[in-house]
Amino acid sequence: MISCKWEKEAIQPAEVELLGSRAREMRCRKGILVSMSGFTDNCINEALKKALSAEILLFGFKDTDMLFLNEIIFTDLLDDIIKQIKHKNVILLDGEIKQ
Repeated sequence: MISCKWEKEAIQPAEVELLGSRAREMRCRKGILVSMSGFTDNCINEALKKALSAEILLFGFKDTDMLFLNEIIFTDLLDDIIKQIKHKNVILLDGEIKQ
């Protein structure tokens, strides 16, 4: 399940919880939250909590840009994000590690 946002302000943690709830209702194993306006630190922290159970993954503006410019393949980016979460307990967002 994917939710895409392009808001004036950075995305808040409530969006992570909302997508997580929707994913569980639909029996999806993972959710992807895409934001062109960024994420608050609280949102990143909430996503990290959810990511430990592989529930919600974040994609930012730079991630999206790289995909549309064919600089990276979606499955490669997804694999990188999941590996960082599982092996290092950090979020890879827009090419940067977020803790």
